[in-house]
Amino acid sequence: MKLVKKARFTREEMAEYLSRLSQMIANGILEFETGPEKIEELVSFVLEVKRKKGSLELELSFKSKIPDEKEGKIEGKLERYANKKKSASKRYRPYRAKLLKKTLAAVWKEFKRSSTNGEIVDSDLMDQLRGLLAQYDEFVEAEWKEQWVACKNAVEKALNAAKTQDNDAIKASVSQVDDLIKACHKAYK
Repeated sequence: MKLVKKARFTREEMAEYLSRLSQMIANGILEFETGPEKIEELVSFVLEVKRKKGSLELELSFKSKIPDEKEGKIEGKLERYANKKKSASKRYRPYRAKLLKKTLAAVWKEFKRSSTNGEIVDSDLMDQLRGLLAQYDEFVEAEWKEQWVACKNAVEKALNAAKTQDNDAIKASVSQVDDLIKACHKAYK
């Protein structure tokens, strides 16, 4: 199937059209005159901006595979991939887990910096840290769950110590968390 769409719009009309298109992409089904087309969760995207002799050209394009009709959803493919990777020597971690882990590490680093320097830690930062820990629970594997719970408890101790501004307790808890992280990474990476 090939469809070429050419039209002339006002800025507002163009913005509305692009908004509808972006909503279709978010929903995973593109609806055009030729009928609906399903797209996968992951897409390749290209944005190209050119300035040529008094005009500005903006070109958007994206590419998506058509979802596997047998599975109906991309989750089936991801599950097969996960099972294949788990049996391999290198451990499989979903992209969302990796992203969450990086965010968690950055927020922990910010908490550590603030709390160990004797600064008052922002309550939003502490809430964000608790939320990220709760989100990461779904990615915890049975073989290192015990270490995860110990680390999570140590982080909670550090957060409670930060509320009361008990610097000695903060430093002890932060040190305990860092030791647990190092030991876990050494054992399971």
